[in-house]
Amino acid sequence: MRRYVVPVCVCAAALGLAASWSSARAAQPASRSCEGISGYYGNGTGLVLAPDRTSLHVTMPYGRPNAYGVCRDGNIGVNFPDDGPVSGRFDGTTIRWSNATTWTRTEDAQDIGPQEPSGSPGLCNGLSGIYNDGIVLVVGGPARDVHVSMGGGRPEAYGRCNRRGLTVTFPDDRTFTGRFDGRQIRWSNGTVWVRR
Repeated sequence: MRRYVVPVCVCAAALGLAASWSSARAAQPASRSCEGISGYYGNGTGLVLAPDRTSLHVTMPYGRPNAYGVCRDGNIGVNFPDDGPVSGRFDGTTIRWSNATTWTRTEDAQDIGPQEPSGSPGLCNGLSGIYNDGIVLVVGGPARDVHVSMGGGRPEAYGRCNRRGLTVTFPDDRTFTGRFDGRQIRWSNGTVWVRR
């Protein structure tokens, strides 16, 4: 049985993350990429790969704080503020973590939304991503739940996406509707978020 030692990357070292890969991890089929990691996972967690194709933003359910990390060649390192650093491996649909947990991306996690022509007004296709100066939006699950991480000390926002567009409740403000055109979201309060 082969044993692999996989460097996570300099970014992981900067975050204080360490990874050691056992022979059990090496025996699993492995994606050579982090493409497709963005999406909604069955445990209620949303993951977004940043435009730099390396940085990860993890939105956590149940009031847990968001986490940040890196992904390179399918190797993941994430620092969970309430749990510490954890390494993992993404195989194209599933993340197998060093703490023996497994996350599986839900159906439609990559296109995330109705399977209709992308770019059609009001649709959710390709909506998950990072907007403006770091706003993270993740859509997924059968109900097309929307989870927005605003940053800057603002509380998490939640809502839904359907054929008519987005409806999101911001706890420190109010509920707004939005339309996604494939590149930006135009909100009912007049603001525009541009996907990076």
